Amino acid sequence: MKIKLSLLGSLLVLGAIGTGCAAPTRTAAQYSDDTARVFSAKDPELQACYAEARKADPTAHGTVTVDFWWSSIKAPNDSRIPSDVKVIAGKSTASPALQDCALKSVRSAVLTPEGSGMGHATWTFNFDQAAGASSAPVAAAAPKS
Repeated sequence: MKIKLSLLGSLLVLGAIGTGCAAPTRTAAQYSDDTARVFSAKDPELQACYAEARKADPTAHGTVTVDFWWSSIKAPNDSRIPSDVKVIAGKSTASPALQDCALKSVRSAVLTPEGSGMGHATWTFNFDQAAGASSAPVAAAAPKS
């Protein structure tokens, strides 16, 4: 019972906000790579949530597409946290329980190091008992400053 994680759509990166930012700005590709790393680390949490959903419904499966920003607000320990996290209903086919799994995972994610600028992403979590767990960007937008 594994889930497959993939990036649906593009990642938009905005430049540093304000002046005097010492932290480097990530490129779109760096945001994609770093976000994939963050969600790969979340795999055990998502697997456990999927296992619970399958106890209630052995045929549970589907996709959850989540839209979010890596916040411009600095979090503890030189990191960033997601903001404006929401499920895109028209692109999600999984049950409400699996949608909650994906939302909790994204909302509890932490991106390190902080860097500067903001990153916007749309990720699709694929809950499929036959698939392995992986995460890969489909496309990345050019950084904007």
